[in-house]
Amino acid sequence: MPWWVVFGVTVLLGWGLAVASALVHEGPDTGAGHMGALFFGWALALLWLMPWLVVYAIARGVRRLFARRTSDRPLQRDPASSAH
Repeated sequence: MPWWVVFGVTVLLGWGLAVASALVHEGPDTGAGHMGALFFGWALALLWLMPWLVVYAIARGVRRLFARRTSDRPLQRDPASSAH
């Protein structure tokens, strides 16, 4: 999955959930908390995403490393099939 898809889905979903949470928990004494969520809910989602992007990058690098190691090995032939 490309990184921009992960980024876009996380920002949109995180922003939507932050706004929904602020609207659900809104009360007469909470002030304008939903306005902060409306304008900065995407920032909360990005802060949550940053450590997971590091984990994603490490996992992707390890997968590439192992794929490169297995593709660099020469093919081993079966000794029984090489005897004609």
